[in-house]
Amino acid sequence: MPKKVAVVGTGGHSKVVVAILRSMGAEVVGLITEESGREGEAPYGVPVIGSVLDLPGRLVRELDGFVAARGENRLRLQLAERMAAHGVAPFTAVHPSAVLAAECRLGQGVVVGPGAILNPGAVVGDHAIINSGAIVEHDTQIGAGANLSPRTATSGNVRIGQRVFVGTGAVFLPGISVGADSIVGAGAVVTRDVPPGVVVVGVPARVLRAVE
Repeated sequence: MPKKVAVVGTGGHSKVVVAILRSMGAEVVGLITEESGREGEAPYGVPVIGSVLDLPGRLVRELDGFVAARGENRLRLQLAERMAAHGVAPFTAVHPSAVLAAECRLGQGVVVGPGAILNPGAVVGDHAIINSGAIVEHDTQIGAGANLSPRTATSGNVRIGQRVFVGTGAVFLPGISVGADSIVGAGAVVTRDVPPGVVVVGVPARVLRAVE
C-alpha cells in the first residue's frame, strides 16, 4: 500500500517534493500551510488540507509521514518541529534517479532530487535538501537543515554545517569545512574553510559580509 505523505509548504520547492514523492509511488495526501484559513486552495492541483497551527487529529492519524518543503533553512526546521509536535513522523524523499551508495546515511525528512549522487561514507543530516544533480562525495557530511542547490559538487571529506545554504554550481575542494548558517554563492569555488555566519562568493570564494 502506498505511503500517505503530506507536504508542508506551498512554494516552488513543495512542487518539486510532490513530484519526487509521486515518482517514489507515495500518495501525496495534500499540502499543509504555515497559516490557517487556506483549506480549499489547490496550488498546482494539490489541495491544502490543513495548517501546522491546527492540524486535525483525524489527519494526523492517517498520515504515514510529512516532508517539510520550504527552501529557507530555518523556516523548514521550524515547520518540521511543529509537525513533530503533532506526532507526525518525517518522511525521507529520494528521487528514483538519484544514485546513493549503500554506505551513505540519510537523516529524517531529507529530500534528494533527480540525478543527485551520494557516494560511500556520505552523511546527510535531518531535513537537509540535496537538489537536482548535486554531488556529495565520499565521507562528506551535510549538516541538518542545509540546502545544496542544483549542480553543487563537494569533493571528499567536506563538512557542510547546519543550515548552510549553497548556491547553484558551487564547488568545494577536498577537506573543506563550512560553518553553520553560512551562505555560499552560486558558482563559487571554495578553496579554504568558511567560518560560521558569513556569505562567501567568487573564484576562489572570499568572505563578502556577515549573514544578516
